[in-house]
Amino acid sequence: MRAPQSVRAALAGFAAFGLLALGSAASAAGPARIKLPTPGDVVANLTPLIVPRAGEVDVSTLPGPVSDTELAHIALAPDGSLAGVSVDQTLTMRGVGDFNVVLPGPATHVVGPADQATQPGLRRGTILYAGFVPGNKVLRATATLDPAFERFRVPLNVSVLLYQGDREVRPPVNGPVEIRIEISNNTSRILPLSDGIARASDLARVLDSLRGELSAGRAPIAGLRGVPSTLESSSSVRTHRASVQVPFNVSGSIRFAAGSIAGLRVIGPAVAVPAAPGAALRALLPSPAFPGGRCVIRLQGTAKALATPRLEIRAAAALPDPLQLAPPGGSTWSATLARGSEKSSRSALSLAEATMWQVLRLPEFRAYLGNPGTGPSSTDYVYATAAVAGPRVEAGPERLRAGALVLTLIALALAIGNAAMLWTRS
Repeated sequence: MRAPQSVRAALAGFAAFGLLALGSAASAAGPARIKLPTPGDVVANLTPLIVPRAGEVDVSTLPGPVSDTELAHIALAPDGSLAGVSVDQTLTMRGVGDFNVVLPGPATHVVGPADQATQPGLRRGTILYAGFVPGNKVLRATATLDPAFERFRVPLNVSVLLYQGDREVRPPVNGPVEIRIEISNNTSRILPLSDGIARASDLARVLDSLRGELSAGRAPIAGLRGVPSTLESSSSVRTHRASVQVPFNVSGSIRFAAGSIAGLRVIGPAVAVPAAPGAALRALLPSPAFPGGRCVIRLQGTAKALATPRLEIRAAAALPDPLQLAPPGGSTWSATLARGSEKSSRSALSLAEATMWQVLRLPEFRAYLGNPGTGPSSTDYVYATAAVAGPRVEAGPERLRAGALVLTLIALALAIGNAAMLWTRS
């Protein structure tokens, strides 16, 4: 006679508990281990913004891998605030069989090329495709997203301010002026980091391995090419949390209307250089030059009916700068950690873990709209000042002036009189 299901579940639970207890006892007997971030620690946010109804497809089904290429257009208001987001996406599907693609959006509109056989659909913000892959199939679409949601997801924030002296002014501006353009990384996320005292030689090898991989243009991953997944600790291992930003390469231009500013010059860090009729900029956010992921570009000149500048910024998620892993004081990590304190050892461990998390988080922004399957993804972001529509010229309500009313009545009386005369003669 088989035991009831509830009893079997309880026995399985006790067995699992026993295994966990044995495992805990075994780990307690040996040295503590510091677990470094691995791909298995990356948990995607699976909570949908719009919960599917009964019977709705909410998970993509695919016959094979999918390559995803995206171009995200971020429209900026004149002051740099978010005005709109749209994404051009190309999905290249491989395999043979039926497919259902579900991209969560939330989108307000989606359209595919007119000659594309499989057109995208939209259901309560979710982008949908369905069809058959005969071995290779390419799907293209442009999706318009809801800026109310996207302002939390776009990787960069921008602001544009004009100053005369210490006073903020609004265009049009005449006379001496300073233009302050701030670009800040918007990818911060609170993540768990292990905290313990690692052996100095082991920790030095980790930092050197990470730096070597980044210098070679490779993504350092725990368990690959000499980067370990755990370290032995001489202390108990705890967990603390820290904010981690995904690095973004940023480049672009700042342009002014012809004749609207003279004597333009850049003040402060050389993140931008004059390039008539404006300036060019380049930065990695964050990096040792911009540790907080924020840069401020200050331009000064003499304005003549100056409007806010037009921005065009291109950005892409990037590997961390190897310089952030440089040993302090030009020494080596082995020497630094060997003579360092527990505090410096913990700080070096946090630096290594944060760098590894930066690498692990890259896929979040290399597939902005989303890759429905497995396969490579890449997303380029273009921030551009949106064209400002001119004011609408609307005709005001028509009102007859007193003189015009008199003339109208006289003309009407003459017309009636002429009509009566014609009628009597007919």
